[in-house]
Amino acid sequence: MTALIKKYKIKLGPLTFCFMNWYEFIYLYFEIFVFKEYSFVSNKEVPLILDCGAHIGIAVLFFKQKYPNAIIIAFEPQQTNVSLLKQNITENKLKDVTIISSAVSNHVGNVPLYTSGANKSSWGNSLQASSNSAKVLTETVSVIKLSSYLEQKIDFLKMDIEWVEEDVLREIEPKIGNVQELVIEIHNQVGSTNNRLLFVKKFLEKHLFQVRYKKHFPIALGEFLKKIIGKNSTDIYILHAWR
Repeated sequence: MTALIKKYKIKLGPLTFCFMNWYEFIYLYFEIFVFKEYSFVSNKEVPLILDCGAHIGIAVLFFKQKYPNAIIIAFEPQQTNVSLLKQNITENKLKDVTIISSAVSNHVGNVPLYTSGANKSSWGNSLQASSNSAKVLTETVSVIKLSSYLEQKIDFLKMDIEWVEEDVLREIEPKIGNVQELVIEIHNQVGSTNNRLLFVKKFLEKHLFQVRYKKHFPIALGEFLKKIIGKNSTDIYILHAWR
């Protein structure tokens, strides 16, 4: 018999949050609403935002709270997450949010999605099994080229795409000029010779972005959460780039 997955719903201020993992929710809420890792300033009343790796929509709620009229395209391949993303949009009566139930990649097709545990809503879902030796196959998902959504000016691009940052940046390079500002969560594997952070920094500077980056979260909170949820195999950075 398949165990039922419990879902939670809480109200914080004007927003309602639906989720199924307390540890993930607390981590994401601090990241997005307290430390404001995806905050940006736009002088447009209707900024266009692409959220790659939308998960259950915590960042979507943050963007809509800051820019109520924003147009958001949210990319999320994992169906359990998509269900919660839709629920968060509905519960908060959000408009102008389009969900693309695909992962962004450097090609179009269907690929395996891997997860770091039994919880299929895990934020650690990745298209690359090698990013964590403990990952197991969960389902097959569709992938699309992000460049097909860069035909117009993008005010803000969020990328939390678990190990495929380099592939996607190379794929969108011909259209990177249409991106005004972006924030990327970058995973550097501890002990690896592949410095993803350095690649992304140099790539964006080559395209005339100003770049700054920092370790993910203050040290004390980061170490505490690592012990709880096991995020200890990578150095995670938040990179902010703008023109």
